[in-house]
Amino acid sequence: MSEPEQGDVVVAVDAAVATLTLTRPSRRNALSVAMTGRLHAALDRVEAAPDVRAVVVVGDPPAFCAGADFGDFDDSSDRGGFLPLFQAVLDRMAHFRVPFVAGVEGPALGAGCQVLAACDLRVVATDAMIGIPAARIGLQLDIVNLNRLVCEFGPAAARRLLLTGDPVDGEGAAALGFVHEVVAAGDARSRATEWAQRIATRAPLSVTGHKAAIQSVVDSWWLADSDAEYSRHKNASEAACASSDLREGLAAFAEKRPPRFRGM
Repeated sequence: MSEPEQGDVVVAVDAAVATLTLTRPSRRNALSVAMTGRLHAALDRVEAAPDVRAVVVVGDPPAFCAGADFGDFDDSSDRGGFLPLFQAVLDRMAHFRVPFVAGVEGPALGAGCQVLAACDLRVVATDAMIGIPAARIGLQLDIVNLNRLVCEFGPAAARRLLLTGDPVDGEGAAALGFVHEVVAAGDARSRATEWAQRIATRAPLSVTGHKAAIQSVVDSWWLADSDAEYSRHKNASEAACASSDLREGLAAFAEKRPPRFRGM
């Protein structure tokens, strides 16, 4: 069966481990609005399986997830409903009752990198390419997702990824300290599954309790939405989304030429 045009998320449950596979290889598993909705629905299916104790997240080769599919969005500030839906998916993963283990082969860029940040454990192949190319196209990350990136990857790694817009490979990600294991190309899925299977044998109350407690500590580091700085950064992100620089950046990317940014 061919993949749906807008992509799919395949759910497979084997004993106590569920595997979510992002499936849109013709677009390197880039997230459309519909595919993001299917990811949300996949979480519903896992939530309804009480015996699942760990979840593996992978992408169909040749990528984990190459980002958000801007060609699927309109020009509204929420990108045709993508941003609130995507944020809901990431928040749900972070607060899910059981751990998520990412197995990354190939690109995990933009939205794909943010999915990676929402996972509890990260196994990446040496040929992985992990990054947030926002500065290369004129985009500014929403403050909610930026908050998660800083909390999970650390300020130093976040600065490296966001200020340069350049991706890092598996070894580079390990050097920056935001992945848990680097494996040979082609081995990330199997190794992530091994981690999930090991977690599934541990005491459930201990695992779920620790995941929830760690997330509570992380949540306490977040900039509150009632804070004036939160509003300032949210407004700046929305302004960048409406900027001529973003339109130029996307056009340059599509035309395979250097962008001509003007800061407006």
